Order: sequence, then structure tokens, then C-alpha cells
Amino acid sequence: MYKGFKVIDADSHMMEPDGIWDKYVQPEFRPWAPGGAFSKLPFPRRLPEQGFSLGRDGKPGPAYISDGEGGVINYAEAYKPYIDRQFDTKAFLMYMDAAGIDLMVLYPTAALPLTAVETGQGRQIMNPKAAAALERGYNNWVYDFCNQGEGRLMGAGGIDLRDAEAAAQEARRCVKELGMKALYFLPQPPLGIPPHDPYYDVLWGEIADLGVPVGVHGQQGSSPVGRNYWGTTFDMGRAATSFPMEEMLVCVSMIAGGVMERFPNLKVVFLESSVGWAPFWLWWLDDKWKQHSIVRNPETTELPSFYFKRQCWISGEPEEPGFRHCVEDGLEDNLVTATDFPHPEDINFPRAMDDFYDEQSKVLSKEQIQKILWDNPARLYNIS
Repeated sequence: MYKGFKVIDADSHMMEPDGIWDKYVQPEFRPWAPGGAFSKLPFPRRLPEQGFSLGRDGKPGPAYISDGEGGVINYAEAYKPYIDRQFDTKAFLMYMDAAGIDLMVLYPTAALPLTAVETGQGRQIMNPKAAAALERGYNNWVYDFCNQGEGRLMGAGGIDLRDAEAAAQEARRCVKELGMKALYFLPQPPLGIPPHDPYYDVLWGEIADLGVPVGVHGQQGSSPVGRNYWGTTFDMGRAATSFPMEEMLVCVSMIAGGVMERFPNLKVVFLESSVGWAPFWLWWLDDKWKQHSIVRNPETTELPSFYFKRQCWISGEPEEPGFRHCVEDGLEDNLVTATDFPHPEDINFPRAMDDFYDEQSKVLSKEQIQKILWDNPARLYNIS
């Protein structure tokens, strides 16, 4: 509870221990796991205590987090209570109590690019069976982790898009057997098949029937967006483009390509890419739809913005100005927010809700703030 508001953190992250792959993945598929013999994924220990590195040398980055007394400290110092607990369930509950968060939906960190097509080290060659096995192992670990969270932690199950039928089966298992509230996929189609292709209809239909949302969550290290423009050396450029631009591509594919029309019960949430692109992008897509309809039949019977408003949500960082623009464009029922714990982004850690309230209370009503903090994510994740 924060300032009288109940709060759902719509997108924070696990900090998976290395040992989960040996415990949760069948022996024949373990070499594909992070650090395995076949893996091209760079997963060195981020801190000796399983923290997060801000520098290429593996050491804690510079001091940038407010200590609350006018000074600054580095990540390892600010997050020490959670690092000491190796980011177990108790560490997450401690943070939630400190930040005023009631419930949290968790997406992966090390497992996010598990089955990525590309990584910072080059193309990741992975067969569908190995990809599916790694996702199953991760999902089983998430189930065990969240079961210790006193009902306040909810994990999102991972699905790999190489085999749509296998992904549909894993989605059903995650929801029906493991009780998960959400699923997620990377915005890079591993087969080069865009999300609106009928190849995936068996998956989107299954998720729609299950009634849970599917999250689209980018990962900078695996993103091909901008790579032909500046290669792999310009981290700032990659960070600025990978998350929003890849999710904008998925958005146009799913809402203008007909997925949401074919599956009106499917719910999609765009994560960690800013809410600011939604007003511009929806206007732009609607404009292209109108132009397209002059010369030929469009792929959908309604404007793209119609499907977004009906079936999509988008998450923004607590302090960003885009919330106001979304509200002005009629998207106040489609907005959620998240703190991204324990990733090192908020200089006012752990007071992310202060950032949200201090900025959004200037431009949004109490009712609109309540929608973003609780009502909208509760409807998204089916939380009563």
C-alpha cells in the first residue's frame, strides 16, 4: 500500500541462480543453458554475491543512487540487503514492503534471452527441443520460487516461438498446472516469421482460451535493431532503440496484422519500452490503415487503435511523462507501471513509487492514478 493506493508492480525481474539449470533441465539439454558448452550467451557472474554489474570489468559501477542524505552510493551498496540474501523470495518481499508494493509480477533476467536468435556474441543456434526444454526448466523453477512468496509474487512463464504447437502446450501447462498469471516471449521471431503469421494461431488461440496475458519483453543484448546501423559497440544506441522499436514492430504485427481481430479474447502487454510511443504509433498506424484502405482492402475491419484499446496494455517507468499523453489519447485503461527491481535504473531506489506519485499527481487525477497502480494491472493479470 502506498499513500492509500494498492500497488501492482507489473514488471520486475528474477535473479536466477546458476544452479537452476542443473536441477531443472534434463541432462541432454544442459549444455545449451547459460554458460553451457553449446551456448553463445555471455553469462558471467554479475557480482560475486550474484548482484548486477554496471561495468565491463564485472565490478560494481559508479555511485549514482541517492543515499537519502544528499550523497550517492553504488549498486552493490544500495542493494546490499538483497544481494546478501542472493535475491531470494524474502529479499523481494523486503523490497516490496520498503517500496509500498502489494503484488509483483516477475519476468526473468538471465533466462530472458535464453532462446534468443541473436546475442552480443553472434547468432545463437538452438534447436526447438533444446529451447523448449530450457523454458520448461525455467518455468518449473519460477513455480517453486513464487510458491515461497506468501501469495505476493507471481511469475510469468516463458514460451519459445520456434515450435508454435509446443509453445501452446507449454502455455497450457504453465497456467493449468503451475498456476501462472502471465506468459511472455521475446519480440524477435526466431524463425523469421512475424507474429501475425497464421503459423502462430495455435499459440495465440490457446493463450486467448487460457485467459492470461502474454507479455512482450525485449532484451538489449539479443536485439538486432540498430545493429546494421552502428554495430555492437554503441551501447547507448542499442539501449535506446532495442526495447521500444522491437515492441513497436510486434505491436503493428499483432494489431494491424489481424491477430487481435482473430482472437478477441487475447490480451497483450508491452513491457519496459516506455508508454510514450503508444499515442504516436497508434495515430501513425491508423493513418496508414486509412491510406491503405483507399486502394485495397486492409487486413482488419477496424482501425489498429481499436484493437490496442480493446486488448492491449503498456507499461511505463514511474516518472515518465508519457502517461499524460496516453491519457489524453484515451488510453488511461491501458496503462500500468513497474519498478524493474532489481535492475539498476532508479537513482531514487527504493522509492520508485515516490517518483511515480510526485510526477503523475501533477497531471493525473486520483482515479487515473488508481487505475494505473491497481485497477488496470489487476484486470490485465486477472487479480481480484
